[in-house]
Amino acid sequence: MSLNPQPTACISLSRETDGGLLLASLDPRAAGLRSLSLGGSPLVQSYPEESEAPYFSGRTLLPWPNRLAQGTWTHGGKTLSVPITDPAHQAALHGLLHSTLYSVAEQTASSVVFLTTLEATPGYPFRLRVSVHYVLEEAGLRVTYDLVNRGDQPAPVAVGAHPFLRAGAEDVSLATLTSPVQSHLVTDDNLIPTGEVSLRPGDALDLAGGVALADVELDTAFRLEANQGRGVTRLASPSGHVTELWQDSAWGWVQFFLTPSYPTPDGDVWAVAVEPMTAPPNALATGEDLVRVMPDEVWSASWGIRGTLP
Repeated sequence: MSLNPQPTACISLSRETDGGLLLASLDPRAAGLRSLSLGGSPLVQSYPEESEAPYFSGRTLLPWPNRLAQGTWTHGGKTLSVPITDPAHQAALHGLLHSTLYSVAEQTASSVVFLTTLEATPGYPFRLRVSVHYVLEEAGLRVTYDLVNRGDQPAPVAVGAHPFLRAGAEDVSLATLTSPVQSHLVTDDNLIPTGEVSLRPGDALDLAGGVALADVELDTAFRLEANQGRGVTRLASPSGHVTELWQDSAWGWVQFFLTPSYPTPDGDVWAVAVEPMTAPPNALATGEDLVRVMPDEVWSASWGIRGTLP
């Protein structure tokens, strides 16, 4: 086991599995997932090591994912404000650590633990120790978050991640997406939720029945079916490559974002983000599904990615 307190380059992990060689590249910036492949087949959309992560690719999002309307929320009878980072939508986007350089607490050939501390600020007056553990297992990649409240009052928290999935080298727009969702949120012009719509078989956004990505537009948050235990989203390509993202019961939501303009060295490509979230957009303001971590309490949750080759 080695110790590297402040890495700047990406960290490579590898593990031989029955399905092939599993390789991952992790970005210390925001404890992000830069690339993941199985037997040479990509499971996520990668980006060059020396570049900024497009669209928050693979990054850890907390103490809230997605948007906080107007960058304001209320706690203890006081209105608090955080910086607006999405001025086009007048919102604070993806929390306070999406550009933070994490340190490395532990590292082996097939695992790494990233560590940072979110210090209290006037807009978020709570101190959290944040640990992000990536490990390559026989079944694929597992990512576990441990949050410890180092303050003296309960800390309201929501967590998210931002991987873009691939199922082999084919154009993502040709793939089929399936996910056990029960409803989706409708939003205003600033992408802030205004209501929730239950899904029925045959609806355009009935991901539970599977949809062809060529037939939908997605920048949408979905509530997973209740009592799933572990929700699994499946991306399947015509060639038979399959990539699955699973999320444990702590993650009751998932955001899908489909874009034709993900930048790569060879030009723009289609890409689909599958973003596990513990709470919906604007949760810090609404309080919906927030976790309240007590002083000195440890809160944990995991998600992961696995692939199947044809």
